[in-house]
Amino acid sequence: MKAGKIIILTTIIIALFSSMVHAIKVDPTSITEELISGQTKYVEVTIKNDANETRHYNLVSSNPDVISLSKTSLTLSPNSNQKINVTLVGSNKDVYGSIIISGDEFFVIPVTIKATTNGDLEPIYNKMVIPVEPGVIIDRIVSFRNKYNVEIEIKDAYVMNAIVVPGGKTKPVYIKSAQFGKLQPGNDFTITIEINTVDLPYPKTYTPRLVVVYYVGDERKESYIDFVINVDRQLTTTYKTMRLVIVPEEPVPGDRVNALLLGENNETVAGDIFVKVFDLDGNKLSEFKMIGPFIVEANKKYCLVGKADYYETVEKCFVPKIKNLRISIPSKINVNETVIVKVVDNEGNIIPTAKLKIDNKEFDSPQVTVKFDAGTHIIYAEAPGYEPVSRTVSVVAPVEFVNFTNSTYKVGESIVINLNRDAQYYIYYQGNQVGSGYGSVIEFTPQQEGNYTVCAEDKCMDVFVEGRLFSIPEISITKKHIAVVAVLLILLLLIKGRGKKRARRITWQSSPLRELEE
Repeated sequence: MKAGKIIILTTIIIALFSSMVHAIKVDPTSITEELISGQTKYVEVTIKNDANETRHYNLVSSNPDVISLSKTSLTLSPNSNQKINVTLVGSNKDVYGSIIISGDEFFVIPVTIKATTNGDLEPIYNKMVIPVEPGVIIDRIVSFRNKYNVEIEIKDAYVMNAIVVPGGKTKPVYIKSAQFGKLQPGNDFTITIEINTVDLPYPKTYTPRLVVVYYVGDERKESYIDFVINVDRQLTTTYKTMRLVIVPEEPVPGDRVNALLLGENNETVAGDIFVKVFDLDGNKLSEFKMIGPFIVEANKKYCLVGKADYYETVEKCFVPKIKNLRISIPSKINVNETVIVKVVDNEGNIIPTAKLKIDNKEFDSPQVTVKFDAGTHIIYAEAPGYEPVSRTVSVVAPVEFVNFTNSTYKVGESIVINLNRDAQYYIYYQGNQVGSGYGSVIEFTPQQEGNYTVCAEDKCMDVFVEGRLFSIPEISITKKHIAVVAVLLILLLLIKGRGKKRARRITWQSSPLRELEE
């Protein structure tokens, strides 16, 4: 008896454990990526069916705006797998979502898109060379521009490699005024500095550094300007400031970059501009005098130095930034439907220099009009200065009800409806869902009469169900019927009772006769 109980208990435990094991296997089981706002990344997810039977699954994104799927449904034969592409789009805040897989099983893939920032707090000059006589005090205004795509906070500023004098001031560079706080993207942070050579030894060259401390979210960062202060009696104090302007302001790989020198009143300054080229580790690769626009390349740093008579030398550095592009296409495409495919930037503007490739067919245009047949299609886009991207699109034929003519049925009668392909379907009775499934055959048996609605994706049809196949006629029972039945029952009882008495009398009378005969 005990052995039997143990076997039953073991069987129950095995059954419970088996019910917890998924036939569906997903790789990866969770997705976490760090993206800047507007940046796109593609992640490949493999879905495998470990069962010995065909399984059907629907795939839904909890946040289609930032998590989009190349497929919305899968049919997996036994021990087979398929891959889907998941497109993630960065936002200015952390996004937590999921990919929901339902059907014959239910599975959730958690998705986390962490918001990161891209840019810097760029000084108007990387280096300022200022010749100045001893014993003078000169004010200068310098600025830093917020090149991030998010708000930053300026916390502090200080001078390194300077001489501290009584009162807490620093020479030859001192921060005279600055307004700290929040700084929006594209805005400038301005500092007024004082160049003070009073009582400083000369001739001598001083190299202080102005450092600005700021925060991007919780991350502490620094930006700086290096000064070269040449103090000498023989130098004139008529040196003026000028600006080095780069066009375009934010070069990308492949751009033709030009530069010019502008004075304090935005007048053009006749001078020379020298270009130094470094790798990203700081190793100098080349140097040349700029005589016209030059083409910049990826993964290199360019420093432009401007020099002109009676002007302070200026220097400005930049690294060409690779931008992100996106493929714009409708989220749902029907077979042989005419759609427009575009290559756009993060703001949705068409990139004129972009090219498209659809199923290995190249288009020398950022926008094309095409028709897709049923199946999986691969779209590839590229443009100079942008990170190339690819996108997988699945196109399926619209759902149709096949060979369905009879729309009226009986209660208890099996209803079979065929579809032209596998699809998720739902069955409604008087507005309430009473069934669902996935496949190309819909079969159900109504238990109540009335109107039923069967929907497969965006197609619906009505089915009317009336009385049962074999109905029992209704009988109306009145008081008269009850009285007649009662009288009949009484008569039957009386007749039965009288028959029993007669039988007893005959038996009693026949007893003496038997005795005489004997």
